[in-house]
Amino acid sequence: RARQILAYHSLPVPTTVALGGAEPPSRHAIGLLGWPCVLKPRRGSHAAGVRLLADADSVARATETADADSGEMLLERAVLGREVQVVLLHGKVLGAMEVVREAGDLAQIRAMTCPPGLTRSQLKGIGNLAEHATRALGLVRGVARVDILVHPRHNEVVLEAEPCPDLRRVGVVARVARAAGLRYEALVQELLRGLVDVPERVAPARNVRRAPAPVVEAAAAPLQ
Repeated sequence: RARQILAYHSLPVPTTVALGGAEPPSRHAIGLLGWPCVLKPRRGSHAAGVRLLADADSVARATETADADSGEMLLERAVLGREVQVVLLHGKVLGAMEVVREAGDLAQIRAMTCPPGLTRSQLKGIGNLAEHATRALGLVRGVARVDILVHPRHNEVVLEAEPCPDLRRVGVVARVARAAGLRYEALVQELLRGLVDVPERVAPARNVRRAPAPVVEAAAAPLQ
């Protein structure tokens, strides 16, 4: 659903079909998807259970398995590129982190670089994409993370928008905030200020009797 909303707002997202639902996709839709493909749990996180399907036979087997087990999966056309995770605070870009994953286990991160080794124009472009994505999804309060794939010869693609990113000190959000000059304690304080509506305390009005305004009389004219 999030990708449908992003696509409606003309934001680039991978071509995706849902597997294992009440209405399975047609063979024509899967054929148009092509391969290589990425198979991932529909409600997964941190790349757990993500698999790369390199040929048509693998795609067909994954489709049959998902339909038989009624497991909800997403099958998307693989997009090559560097993974850049953009961190936003209250809808504005705070910074970005490039993430390199292990080839055999996509859930494991091998290296993180902040800021990414990209040009200034590239960073500005992916920042604009991330801000547009959060506005389209209504993620304008608190912290959010938008994962974008950057290819040297193709346009950037929005992989996903994470409304509840990891807030541990060793996570991407905290590291990006530190690189931007925002200490962890200040980050938490800013999140609380933005997410918790604290009613303003108004002191009750006191009944104070005002003194009457002084009356200034005109001086009498001197006698002639």
